[in-house]
Amino acid sequence: MPTIDTPSQSPWEIYMERGASPAEIEGVRLAFAEAHIPADVSASYEVRGIGDFPWLVSIAVPFVVFVSAFAKAAGAEAGTVVGHAVGEGLVSAGKGAGRVLKELVSRIYESRRESKSPSGTVLLRCTDVHQEIILGEEVTEDGYQMLLDLDLSQRTRSGDLRWDSAAGEWRDAWDIWEISTPDRS
Repeated sequence: MPTIDTPSQSPWEIYMERGASPAEIEGVRLAFAEAHIPADVSASYEVRGIGDFPWLVSIAVPFVVFVSAFAKAAGAEAGTVVGHAVGEGLVSAGKGAGRVLKELVSRIYESRRESKSPSGTVLLRCTDVHQEIILGEEVTEDGYQMLLDLDLSQRTRSGDLRWDSAAGEWRDAWDIWEISTPDRS
């Protein structure tokens, strides 16, 4: 009897660009497995146009599930499970969760170092609060802890949250743009 390929029951959807090598796909899959996150990794994202496009690892998951996964991983290391959903987009991650997230992000970037595509981005798409968050290598462990402790139930104006290294905080991408753009009056 033929097998039917059915979608995973996991709320995690991990997509990479179609040109990713098998080693890169396996590296990203292992990064999630080591973080105890049940996710299928699919290299099915396709971009068309002229030129070389940067690589992409897109993570689509409800923010509550995202934060809870890192709270559980940090709690498991400490011998306890911490964190609970308080409301849509609001979760208490507990200490150590930022370190676990930083390790995952670092592993993803490391798995993409040998990519034939230009250096790219890890993008978190929060499906419950409709926010996109760039998970960059430059974000510190404390920065990731701040992210996991944010209340995202109030959307940013742009729907795009980024780490502002100069300010040491997560900010709406429009706010960063307004600060960095000279007054055009």
